[in-house]
Amino acid sequence: MNIVQELSSILARDAGALAVLKEHGVVPEAYAAFVFDDELRRSRRVGLAVGFMLTLGLFLLAYFASAESVATAFAQLSFGLGGAALGILIAWGTFRRMEGKRWKYLDEPDETSSGFHLLGMVSRLDTKSLKKLDEKTWAWIRLHKFDLKAKRYERLPTEPKTQTERAKLMRMTPRKEALVARLGRVKRWSVYAMLLVILVPFTENLFFLFWLWFFVGVWLALEAVEGVVKRYIGVFSETTTVDLYGWPARVFAWFVLFLALVIFITPGLLGMSATLGFDLMDAIFS
Repeated sequence: MNIVQELSSILARDAGALAVLKEHGVVPEAYAAFVFDDELRRSRRVGLAVGFMLTLGLFLLAYFASAESVATAFAQLSFGLGGAALGILIAWGTFRRMEGKRWKYLDEPDETSSGFHLLGMVSRLDTKSLKKLDEKTWAWIRLHKFDLKAKRYERLPTEPKTQTERAKLMRMTPRKEALVARLGRVKRWSVYAMLLVILVPFTENLFFLFWLWFFVGVWLALEAVEGVVKRYIGVFSETTTVDLYGWPARVFAWFVLFLALVIFITPGLLGMSATLGFDLMDAIFS
């Protein structure tokens, strides 16, 4: 049973809704397809705004993060464009999924977005909602030819992957599992090390503040390395969690590793050495 059939079955339980459909000469399947497509259009508008913000944010983050690490403006711009390309890649994959074209490397495991899609559709299937439609909309539905076999009707846009699909993309082996377990233990110790920041009020300098900054970077770098090994990494979590698998996950993980080194680990090391009266950069390059 595809999405249109499921929505039509909900309509069939409401005699009042069926009466309104009959009055306007529209079959339940056509109205269900219209509702789904309309909700999809709304999601696209939101997706364009979010995709633009994500792309711009990644561009600025990569651009400014690389300022101290590259020698030319062109190289800095290249890093920024790399971040923007990643944002476009994520947005493009999301839009494909909205159309029912499952981009195998992208997943939304908590299905929150899918739940919102479903709520938005079901809320428009009662008699009250149907009576709110104007004649122009009814005429459009009657004249429009819905391809009920279209791929976008086969599944909810953000239905999560199965465990089998995830395992196939991650390609984990016993050796990789053992390595990930070791990385997890080291990550825990890096979190414990962060707790020493409580000593800042009891010291005369900011050594332990830079210590915290450094170990945040260590944790983030280990998370990135784990992503490279597992071929999996979570991208962000707002209203939903977006996960990447396969080669895109590795690309993003290497990007995260770069950010961890440039934004956290290197400044943390330089800050700690400076508070101890030691010029680390001078010692390295002299």
